Amino acid sequence: EQAGLAQRTRLHARLGLPMSRPLLRSPCALPPPGCPLGSRASRLVNVHRHCPPSGVQAGMLQLVHGEYEYYHYMQDRFDDKGWGCAYRSLMTIVSWFRMQHYTSADVPMHRQIQKSLVYKCGQPANLLGSKHWIGALDLGYFLEAEHGITCRIENFSSGAELREKGRQAAAPPLRDAGNACDDGRGGAGVHTARRTL
Repeated sequence: EQAGLAQRTRLHARLGLPMSRPLLRSPCALPPPGCPLGSRASRLVNVHRHCPPSGVQAGMLQLVHGEYEYYHYMQDRFDDKGWGCAYRSLMTIVSWFRMQHYTSADVPMHRQIQKSLVYKCGQPANLLGSKHWIGALDLGYFLEAEHGITCRIENFSSGAELREKGRQAAAPPLRDAGNACDDGRGGAGVHTARRTL
């Protein structure tokens, strides 16, 4: 949908629509009269809305804007216990971009993610069909290669540093676009992704 970017930008300005939301992309179009609007998600949606506050003193609560489907290991009768967390985080992030109409692509499954990482992102061929972990960089490579989405990855060396700097890292993407973030606990990092109109 890059071809219509200039026209969408002009229409957003003319109609007073925010430039940070893709409100005029073709996936936003309503179906013809008499056609159903589409089925609801078959997964848990917006699980953050049902979580109690953490109780952290002087903590700041920032929530993602919009809907997303929650993907967790061992779903879909697929055993990825112990190695599939980042794959499922990526699926959750892609579902957010899909449900906000930034993309109309299907949420990828493990094999599709691995193929993209090998054939488009230069990862070793032994990743295909394996149970190898992927990490924050791989999520960024995939989002860039498949969706043109650029990511910002912040690394923290300790929990104390995360407490100190994590708020600054996560605040702009959540405040400005409300988009999905993933905290890569293994590396104590926060990955955020951004795409506009």
